Amino acid sequence: MPEQHIDNEKIPTRLIGAIVAVGSLAFIGILTETVMTVLFPALMREFHVDTATVQWITTIYLLAVAATMPISSFLKRRFALKTIFLAAVILAIVGSLVMIVAQAFPLLIVARIIQGIGSGVATPLMINIILEQSPRSKIGRLMGVGSLVITV
Repeated sequence: MPEQHIDNEKIPTRLIGAIVAVGSLAFIGILTETVMTVLFPALMREFHVDTATVQWITTIYLLAVAATMPISSFLKRRFALKTIFLAAVILAIVGSLVMIVAQAFPLLIVARIIQGIGSGVATPLMINIILEQSPRSKIGRLMGVGSLVITV
């Protein structure tokens, strides 16, 4: 009888929404990271840089993501999840806006750092939300859903 009760645990709609929202932010981060490589030839012409220089656009982004992920535990202890999410979204948007108006290559690098910080917060945040707010019997399923949102 207890196993049947566990299977009937409901996943709150609000939780699904939070997972999709944070997962979408992580997805957009991965998407912009991969899309940038297609833009290399145009960026090289536009900013008069060579291949080794233009590759810093993806390298610096990945470094910012990698440097940000380990501090997510600290951020989670200091701030509410909603505040962290809003900061990540704002950083991603600001980074994108800076990229749109950038007239010099170093400004593109700064924009990618800003974007990377926002994206670096998103994946651990999604995992924290799932682990802390999901019914125990649904954690595996929700981790799958979260991973699906990011990797689609």
